[in-house]
Amino acid sequence: MIREDEIALSAVISERGYPHVKVTGRVVLSEDKSRADVVYEVDEGPAVRMGKIYYSGNFRTLQGTSIVW
Repeated sequence: MIREDEIALSAVISERGYPHVKVTGRVVLSEDKSRADVVYEVDEGPAVRMGKIYYSGNFRTLQGTSIVW
């Protein structure tokens, strides 16, 4: 379950502009082993932003057509 949580957290953080995120989960047991804490360490990495997009040339599309690859 921890691995699934790592993947889910990574996906959410990645969508917010940190695609190089690393999430590591681990379990920490109490001394008497009556309690377990799950700890997630997050290294978000560098923020990535997309700049402006420029189109050049003559683009034309037709309505109601589909391209089959």
